[in-house]
This record gives sequence, structure tokens and C-alpha cells, in this order.
Amino acid sequence: MAFGIRKPNVSPIAVDFGVSSLKVIQIEPGNNPSLIAAAALDTPYHLLHDDEQRLTFQRSSLPKLVRGGGFVGKRAVCSVSSLRTLVQSVQVQRTQGVPITDLVNEQIKQITGRDPRSLIIRQCEVCEVNRAGQKRTEVICFAMPRDVVITHMKALRGARLDPVGIHCEHTAALR
Repeated sequence: MAFGIRKPNVSPIAVDFGVSSLKVIQIEPGNNPSLIAAAALDTPYHLLHDDEQRLTFQRSSLPKLVRGGGFVGKRAVCSVSSLRTLVQSVQVQRTQGVPITDLVNEQIKQITGRDPRSLIIRQCEVCEVNRAGQKRTEVICFAMPRDVVITHMKALRGARLDPVGIHCEHTAALR
């Protein structure tokens, strides 16, 4: 460990646990982005339709893929498959003293039948709408099961990476 020496400021390693392949990439951002490193591993055909076995295969393959890929640093972000993400537009009526997050969580509970605490929920307020003479706030919700996020974090840590973000594909496209 070097004391007093600044670590190079590099972008995180991006990991995509996709259905057809496990993809890992790192770029140097800027006006002319450049590739630092990239690696991919195709999913064996017999695992394409078995989510659990595919993720187990990918988690066990990730450390070797990262070690052999020429990646810089240990910070990593990953995406959760859209198959494991709920994206739902909801309309909530604002109530004095009640945070909009609580109103959205109640809507998600009604839609999914799950306790909102079992999900990681992000939201994006879109606009005010008028429905049947009442003002409502249109909100797009992105929800991922908490256990899926934890599994992805463990996969990154198992590859000796430091997770700095777990994102759904939808929010990446939104940004």
C-alpha cells in the first residue's frame, strides 16, 4: 500500500450480468472516450433459460474474467437485468405532511403484493396531471428485489471489486 500517493482517477469497471453473456468494460471518459479494457464470456446454451444457474456460472467466472482483462482499479458498477426489475408508472395524490416516497411505496405494495422494504425502489417525478378534477403527480418507479441487489454486490466482492453502484438498465438509459 502506498502512503501519500494519490490513486489514479479512473472510471469504475462496468459489469453486465446479461442473459447471453457476461460483459465487463472500462472506459476513460472525456470528449473522446477511450477503452481501457473489455472482456466478455458467452453464456453456455444450456443455461440461457435458467436464471439461477446462469448467474451462478457468471458469478464464478467473473474473478478470472476481471483478472485477465487488464482492468485498472477495484471500483465497480453493475446492472441488474431488466427481467428482475419492475418499472411502473403511478399517479399519486399529494397529501399534506406525507412524503411522496411513502405514497409511491404504498402504490408499489398494492401493485406487487410485496412489502416495499423487500425492494430497492427509485423514483422519478415526471409531471402533474389532472384526473377526474384532481391533481396527481405522475411518478415512474424502478424497483429491484433487495436480495438480487445483495447477490450482485456479493458477486462483485467475490471478484475482489469494490461495488460503488448497482443500477437497473432503465435508469442507465434515462441518464
